Parts: sequence; structure tokens; C-alpha cells
Amino acid sequence: MTELRGWWLRHGRAVLLLAVASMAVAAVWRIGNELPALILETGGYGAFDLQLWHRGVQRWFAGLAVYGEVERGDYPPASYVLLWPLLGWLELAPARLLWAITALGALAWFAVIAVRESTASTRLQVIMIGLLPFSTYGTAAALRLGQIGNHVLPLLAAGLLLLYRGRGRWRDDLLAAALLLPVLVKPTLTAAFFWIVCFVPGRIRPIALITSGYLALTLFALRFQPVPLAERLFGWVGEPPQVLQGHANIQKWLALVGLEAWMMPATVALLAALAIWVYRHRTADPWILIGVSALVARLFIHHRLYDDMLILLPMITLFRIARHGARPDDSDVRAGLLFAAAWITVHAPARWLQSPLSGALLEAVQSVVWIAALGFLVRRARESARGSAAPEAAQSPAAA
Repeated sequence: MTELRGWWLRHGRAVLLLAVASMAVAAVWRIGNELPALILETGGYGAFDLQLWHRGVQRWFAGLAVYGEVERGDYPPASYVLLWPLLGWLELAPARLLWAITALGALAWFAVIAVRESTASTRLQVIMIGLLPFSTYGTAAALRLGQIGNHVLPLLAAGLLLLYRGRGRWRDDLLAAALLLPVLVKPTLTAAFFWIVCFVPGRIRPIALITSGYLALTLFALRFQPVPLAERLFGWVGEPPQVLQGHANIQKWLALVGLEAWMMPATVALLAALAIWVYRHRTADPWILIGVSALVARLFIHHRLYDDMLILLPMITLFRIARHGARPDDSDVRAGLLFAAAWITVHAPARWLQSPLSGALLEAVQSVVWIAALGFLVRRARESARGSAAPEAAQSPAAA
């Protein structure tokens, strides 16, 4: 590790300069391709998921059946209320434009949060971290398809940090609930993070506010569907997803070895293990809790390439640790190596995942790196007092 430190002192600036240059090119290329597709493309994959959600939201509030009638309409009732501000009051063309504007705004907000929370200090570090939300294939794929992850990430990070860094006043808790409630629009992406909300030390009000708010949204949504109550509540629980079309998750691994019957028990067991772990380490640095939860959220259930943006959260955690090791040992070096490996996994060409040979190779590398990062952060939590990995930001991320 001493040799690695010395090598970095000699060559680190050149490596960062190369990384920043490649990320800038990737950001321009990916955003430049995917943004027009989201707004204008017809007959291809541009706004593919957005169009399905637009149809589902429009049908839901028109009192027409959604479950079983709309492709990928397998979302809980509250999700249609949460999607309404973006999709419910506009025709498809202006809704695509609004989605594009808000997605870019959300990515910019997340970049601000990432730069501040990473504690990046030099100009190259700041530029590199700031480019992360714009240069990875996951955020680009979400932009083209009209997936919700780009909108969710800054809300999630800001809300969770506010719970830990706020003063516990009603105003803080209401703002945190307002930030976190919308991220439940896609539970498979964000549900794992709510163990953090449940176990914030000495706090009950935040989870009560979010739970009651979600229940209110569900009851409001149910008024618009003239079908039996059981179908309105549980009609979104449809056929199992096409797990083999996803990558790097426990459900696919089990399906590949013929253990499909174990997919749901394994998913539930992993979530339960996360709950126990978060409770036992609830006083650790919140970024470690966020990083571990993000990795479990990515691995515990079927995900496609656009959900790989979740890896950006543990990358921020690893960068913080790499810059502010709590002890004079090699932890910071290992965190830096894991950050670099994760950087490679999220900047690979997305088309590699669509080829049998390169897809299998990239998936194997991603699986190893992400599991290694998970193990490192789990171990690190044992050594971490709250906020030990880096100085806390001077202001709430919600104000960014």
C-alpha cells in the first residue's frame, strides 16, 4: 500500500486529468444522444418507459383499468399519484419535454450534492465528481427511456442526510418527508433505504410522517379505480419480471442455476439482513449506511442497466473514505481502489451488456467489484463513529 501511495503522489494528477477528459467526452456524447431521443424519437426506445407510464397515469385518473391492460403497469396505486405532476396533466409531447427538463435539473442538483458530500477539494476532483451523474451509462439509459431514477437520486440523498443532520424540528421532519415520500414511486429502487429512516437514532416522527403520507396517497389513488378493493390494492403484483434480461443481481444468479423458487426468499432474506445491520450500525456515518443500502438495493432484486445509477451513492462514500481515512492505515487506499474499480464498471459502454460474451464478462466484473465494495463498507461501519469518514457539510443538502 505504501508503494501505491507513492505511485499516486507521482501520477495522480495525470490520472485525474485523463478521467475528467474521458468523462467530459462521455457526458457530451451520452447526454447529446439520449436527450433528443427522450424528447423527439418515435418508433425506437426514446421515452419508451415514459410513454407507458404516461398512458398508465392517464388511464388511472380516467377511471380505466391499468393492471393487466398497460405494459409495465405493475406499480402500487400511490405511484400513479406521485407521477401525476409530471405526466397526468399534459399530452405526451409536452410531458416528454417536462420530463427532460426536470431530469436534467435533478442530475445537476445531485452533482452539487455529490461534490459537497464527497469533500472533493482540488479543481480536478470537483470536476470529476460533478461529472459523475452525467457521464455514466446508467443515467444515460434512464434519460433515454424516461426512467425515474434520475429524479429520485437527489431527493433520496438530500432527505436521508437531512434526517441525520437536521435539528429534529417539525420543519426538518416535514421537509425530509416531503423529499423522501416521492422516491417511493419505484419501490424496487428505493425501498431498501427506508431501514435508515426507520432506525434514525431516537426518532419516530419521520417514519410516521412518511408512512401516513404514503397511506393517504394510496387511499386517494384508489378512488379513481372502479374495481374491487383487492384488485385495486394488489393488482400491481403481477407476473415475475424477466430476470434474465437484467444483470448482476441475486435473482438472476439463482435463475441461472435453476433455483427460481428461491428468488423471493433470498430477496426477503437480504432485505431482512440489511434491516438488522442498519439497526446495529444506526449511529455510523450516514454515508456508510447509504452506501451499503444502495449496494443491497442494486443486488437484492431484478434490475436493468438504467438502475445502475444506484452505484453512484456508494462511490461517493468510497471517495469520502479515500480522502479522510479515520486511522493511519491502508483503509483510504483500499477505498480509493474500490472507487476506481466502481468508476470503470459504470463508465463501460452500455452496448457491452447487450452482447453475450462482453455482457457476461462485464457482469462478472461488476458483481465482484460491487460485492467487494459492500464487504468493505460493512466492515468499515464497525470502525466508524457517526460522521467519522469525513467532515459533515456545512449546510443541509436539501437547500442545494
